[in-house]
Amino acid sequence: MYRKRMQQLRRTLHERNVHEAHRRAQVHLERERLLAEVRMIVR
Repeated sequence: MYRKRMQQLRRTLHERNVHEAHRRAQVHLERERLLAEVRMIVR
C-alpha cells in the first residue's frame, strides 16, 4: 500500500516536471521566433 502510494506520488511529480519543462521550452521557442521576426523587420 505504502509503496504503491509512493510510486503514484513520484509519477505525479515526474509528469508535473515534464509538463513544466515542456512549457518552458515552448515559451523559449516563442521568444526566439519573435526575436527572429524583429530582426527581419529591422533589417
